Amino acid sequence: MIGGVVAIVCRIIYLVGHLMMMVSTISRYVPWCAVLMAVGACAPPAGDLVQRLEDRNPLIRVRAITQITRARQTDLIPKLVDRLEDEDSAVRFAAILALEDLTGSRRGYDYAAPKSERAKAVAAWREFALRQDAPATVEVGSSP
Repeated sequence: MIGGVVAIVCRIIYLVGHLMMMVSTISRYVPWCAVLMAVGACAPPAGDLVQRLEDRNPLIRVRAITQITRARQTDLIPKLVDRLEDEDSAVRFAAILALEDLTGSRRGYDYAAPKSERAKAVAAWREFALRQDAPATVEVGSSP
């Protein structure tokens, strides 16, 4: 009996150690990674997602982005593109991960780059979002 309990405790310690090592490794590259992981596991508060994307609290903005991604709400891609210019790097990181998940591309965007460097990629994202919103038109006499 005691041997079984010790084996279980050892296994838990082993798994927690590996989890801590993974978070530590990732956190070197992404300062807010641990926060994003925790937020992604929580259900967002009730309310309008678009409103929450513009909340003063960056954690609420990240939660909204996570919910949009989980719900596969591609109609909100333009709002996610807006978050690429957020003052908080964690929000920008969550936004580009969401856009990559929803579209399969980063379009050259780096959340940690200086604002002047991010501007070109944001312009490409805005152009993409406009093309997604444009209704498809077929000219009379042409084949679809």
